Amino acid sequence: MRLSGVKKQILSILFFVCTAPLASDFGVAMPDQLKGEDATYKFSENESIKDSRIDLNMGDREFNPKENEDEKIFAIPETVEEKVPVPSEKNKLLGAGNATPFVNEKRDSIISFTNKKIHQEIYNKSDSALSLSYLPDDYSVSGRGGAFDRTYNGPGGRRGGFVHFTYDSYLSHWWLNTFYGFGLGLGFSSGEGQFSDSVVEQTGTNFQLFSIPVDLRLGFEIVPSRYFKLHLAGGPSAMGLYQSRDDLPREDDDRYKRQISYGYFAQAKFQINLSALFSSLAFRTYSRSDMSNMFLNIEARTHTYENFQDDISITGSTFGLGLTFEYL
Repeated sequence: MRLSGVKKQILSILFFVCTAPLASDFGVAMPDQLKGEDATYKFSENESIKDSRIDLNMGDREFNPKENEDEKIFAIPETVEEKVPVPSEKNKLLGAGNATPFVNEKRDSIISFTNKKIHQEIYNKSDSALSLSYLPDDYSVSGRGGAFDRTYNGPGGRRGGFVHFTYDSYLSHWWLNTFYGFGLGLGFSSGEGQFSDSVVEQTGTNFQLFSIPVDLRLGFEIVPSRYFKLHLAGGPSAMGLYQSRDDLPREDDDRYKRQISYGYFAQAKFQINLSALFSSLAFRTYSRSDMSNMFLNIEARTHTYENFQDDISITGSTFGLGLTFEYL
């Protein structure tokens, strides 16, 4: 009996020794099969255990030798939506399928179509307008025995005319626009002084006269079409006169004379919209600045000033040309 028991033990040891190399085929991990602390063990084509730690004594039972180690939690960060800035009205117009400047310069039909659409959206939405005008000095000056006429309208006299600058701010828009603003002008005349009431003679005394009108404006515009409109304005005004003569020393108070008069004015403009006629011009000026319209003006102005310190009055009307620039 003892001999048979010993044989059984010997056979068991031989069986264990012979089958040990094939242990991996049965899913049992051997010490030399582990590379590092972590490994992946595949039991079938559809199953795998990742990052498992295998107990060599207990087969494929999973265990964690570092029981006190905090478990690492993996989370997908929350997606934060970027705030997209809201484009301005100008960028909407310029970016909504419109042609880039100069890209299609030879394709006039395409450019004029897109630019025309842009101008139709903005032509009557301006917030303000700047105007620059030239008006000849055709006004009538009376008083002081006709000395002014003999000096500035006689031989050698020159009346240079007026340059006017105006600013208007719009109150409302429709087919009838209303606005208010101010105006500033500068006129220049020169001539040889005449001191006799009836005889024109060479005195050798040169006179220079600066005229400065200042206006407060209130008016309206009639807008029957984007190609033209009628502009009417009027209000109180004042004019300052600054006169100098060269026959007296500079320290003499009579060499320079200053006086002022209040009065009123009225103005009319027939405005031709160059931006509507030339759509490429409208697009370029609008894309580079906030200019929405540019007008060529045919103007008329009348004014009256009769309250100067000297006995003179300046009245009458004149016609001229100008430009108006409207801005959003």
